[in-house]
Amino acid sequence: MIDKLLKNKSLFYILVGGAVFRLLFITVGAYIYFGRSNIFVDGDTSAWAHSFQNLLELGHYTANPEKEMGAFNRLPGYSFFLGLFYIICGHDWQTTYKVVGWAQTLLDISLIPVIYAVAKVLLKCQRPALIASALYAFYPFVIVWNPVCYSEYMSIFIMGWSLFFLLRTEVRYNYAVAGALLGLGGLFRPQLLLLAPAFGLYILYFYRQSLVQGIKHATIIGVFFILSYGSWPLRNFINYGKIIPVQDLTGANNWSPDVIAYMQYMFAIKTDWFPQFTQIIENKPYEVSPFAYASKQDSLKLLTAIDMAKNCSRGFSHWRGYWKDIVPESADCGKELEQYFTELRANVIKAYPVHFYLIVPLNNLKKALFKISLSDTKTMARKAASVLFIYRTLLIILGLTGAILMFLGAEHQLRSFALLSIIYFLIVYLFLCAGTGPQTRNIEMRYFLHPDLILLFPAAFLINRLSIKKHKQIAES
Repeated sequence: MIDKLLKNKSLFYILVGGAVFRLLFITVGAYIYFGRSNIFVDGDTSAWAHSFQNLLELGHYTANPEKEMGAFNRLPGYSFFLGLFYIICGHDWQTTYKVVGWAQTLLDISLIPVIYAVAKVLLKCQRPALIASALYAFYPFVIVWNPVCYSEYMSIFIMGWSLFFLLRTEVRYNYAVAGALLGLGGLFRPQLLLLAPAFGLYILYFYRQSLVQGIKHATIIGVFFILSYGSWPLRNFINYGKIIPVQDLTGANNWSPDVIAYMQYMFAIKTDWFPQFTQIIENKPYEVSPFAYASKQDSLKLLTAIDMAKNCSRGFSHWRGYWKDIVPESADCGKELEQYFTELRANVIKAYPVHFYLIVPLNNLKKALFKISLSDTKTMARKAASVLFIYRTLLIILGLTGAILMFLGAEHQLRSFALLSIIYFLIVYLFLCAGTGPQTRNIEMRYFLHPDLILLFPAAFLINRLSIKKHKQIAES
């Protein structure tokens, strides 16, 4: 492997550049960007950590032993990844977080040549493969997650290897490994579960001249995907008698059913739940949004619900910055509040179906594709980083254009991969922007990382084609 890198000087320079970029970020840049002394821990880190710690100490995998639903609060993949380092580090979480942050950074450096290998098989020549590896090596929206103990990076690492085995048809059992890795990745981030149908369509299209072969290989991927991921929903059913295929956030104190009902209500009328949510937490005057209620009766119900959320919801009171002490269980009005917000949401959907099913999803899609700034721009570094979202949008446009051109071309594997790229992009973006479930319509850029990264391959294809065309024009002139 090292010999091949040294022989391929261009790839070696890209690898060194990507490594230097990442090492500078974890040692210097991350502290400036995040504006805090501990760059390794963020808001959700403790949920993964506590889930594994409770498994060791209590014998139950749960983020919150006091609540039954705590057993389903976090998918187990990243918890066990953290837990492995927790054991190695002598049950010291602070040391664990630092070691994991560095481990993730080193793993990301090692993924650069894997991206090159995937692109080389797909694009058939070195130049576009180098472009793809360079795009990944300096892709800021991956690098920013390297030091943070969140499941984002490890799911990307696993996805990269699953793509490697999907395309390497000369490797024995490649489809079994690709399916197993994809299922494992789903145990880290649920977005990778949506890649499974795209994998299946890739196989069926790739073997479209031999339907039997296509079904056979798609079945192999599906079986090993289910064997890998299926342990989680199977555990939930056998141990708890509940059908929970992914996760359920209500086991967390601050994600009580009434809080989730409020979030779903807000996402029925607008693209986010700020500043209204903050106004509840901080007991400030509440701004009523357009389409917030369907009748005068509902407007009064909304005012009542907001007052209850500010004063007697235990779930709302667990959020950081809540304006008074945590509401005791005996005074919790969460069940009634959940019913209020559920009714308000149902009435809004019934009264304004076009707004709910079309306008809000389109606004979500606009935000997902054309976001140009961070929500937190307190530091100059974060203000400057906001400019990078323009770069992200440009790469998405290049990727989608490249995927269309790949599909219109004659090369068989390119067309199959173009189909995978477009289908996965559409599934994730439409699901997150227009879905009606508890964890949809919450537009955070990290949720779109996986389809965005897959689009780097067709983007490299297009950039290479444009550069060839440009060189020809220069030569002719």
